[in-house]
Amino acid sequence: MIHVVERGTGPAVLMLHGIGGSADSFAPQLTGLAESLRMIAWDAPGYARSDDPERPLDLDDYADAAADIVRDRCGDAGAHILGMSWGGVLAT
Repeated sequence: MIHVVERGTGPAVLMLHGIGGSADSFAPQLTGLAESLRMIAWDAPGYARSDDPERPLDLDDYADAAADIVRDRCGDAGAHILGMSWGGVLAT
């Protein structure tokens, strides 16, 4: 299971943390922008409150997992992607 924190309404923004981070890395954004945006932050597979993967994951696996979050939570509306450090690499 991938742990996701979601706050607010409006256009969706998926926030991807850096190595060693978690959804908690985006606590100020989750609170401060939730009045006008739907803020979604994950704990990447194997991080913080998300389950450990059954096998080692590569960059494509993490990007696919992020895309699954967007598909499952946002559907055809999609989401803007905000990545910090390693999360920016995944976003790219």
